[in-house]
Amino acid sequence: MDPRFFWVGRCLAATMCLLALSSSAERASAQEAPIPCASAQSPEPLPLPVSTATLRAARRTVPRGAGDFDIVLEAGVTLAANAPALAAFERAAQSWEDRFTDPITVTIQADLFDFGNAVTIGSTLPVVLNGPFATVRSFLVADSLNEPDDTIVASIPTEANFNYFAVNNYSANATKATKASLKAAGASGLDETFGASDGTIVFNTQFAFDFDSSDGITEDTVDFETVAAHEIAHLLGFFSNVDTVDQLVFAGAPPQPTQIATLDLFRFRRDMANNPAVVADFATFPRTQTPNSDDVTDDVEAEYRMSSGARTGDGRQASHWKDDHITGVLIGLMDPNLDQGEIHEITDADVRALDLIGYETNAVVCGNGSPR
Repeated sequence: MDPRFFWVGRCLAATMCLLALSSSAERASAQEAPIPCASAQSPEPLPLPVSTATLRAARRTVPRGAGDFDIVLEAGVTLAANAPALAAFERAAQSWEDRFTDPITVTIQADLFDFGNAVTIGSTLPVVLNGPFATVRSFLVADSLNEPDDTIVASIPTEANFNYFAVNNYSANATKATKASLKAAGASGLDETFGASDGTIVFNTQFAFDFDSSDGITEDTVDFETVAAHEIAHLLGFFSNVDTVDQLVFAGAPPQPTQIATLDLFRFRRDMANNPAVVADFATFPRTQTPNSDDVTDDVEAEYRMSSGARTGDGRQASHWKDDHITGVLIGLMDPNLDQGEIHEITDADVRALDLIGYETNAVVCGNGSPR
């Protein structure tokens, strides 16, 4: 194995797997549920520590909306030799480049591998950094100040006022984020310190992929472009520490510290007593770090239901929207399952989640939050 790839694999967060496969035959049978998404690593490798001194604020002189958000693909041997797959990945990357304006470069190493099973379609190993709560919060708040639709970010509680639901004394004593999202939030020097790569994405050759959805999806194949766009979003920062806690609970691990993910700063319980309806609620209500909980990502204006854990929750990794096979409502690209012959597009909900954790978009994203 290439030493550099091994180092990346050891230092990145646990695999955020996409999408289980649900075939048309499975959907027709009331006895068969979508195959749960299985994590490829357990226990989860620790994120790389980053100090306040290392996190330097970039001098942003580019006006909002005038940046050049660039995703650079470093294709492995197998992907590079598959021209249709490579083109589909590039289109998926372009779909995210079209939505964000941050003047940063996100570098992704990607390839095709045989996973040895036909369960997980693709997986992502983003470079994840953890740092002091106050420091990461300050980056998110500072980055939001030039975005009128992101005023809610300034109401993230300070460390002294922050509280959350926990289980088994698994504390959240710091904050973690993908390196890509911290760069989007204005942190500079991270590539120089931790390397240019922002993570690795691999696709499972056990599946039959359709690499060109422009003419529809061939029967009994999986849309490669949907898979790629989904995995890119994980690398950009769509993930939850609840998956870590879910692993710890399942393993019966003793109490230990974890790090809350930046997207979890917007994760609340859906029940009326803990679901923020106004800014004051958002600033004071506890976040949730417990699997098997009915949670939402909520910015007060809109809310989106979340999956609750592959092992001790609803059978889907918490780093996804709630499965439309459960609710009957497809929230967006970050649904945990993909049917054969199906295309998932990026929705306002997907964009909004990343917008809240540091990315800039030209549009004011309102989303389609569920009724309160």
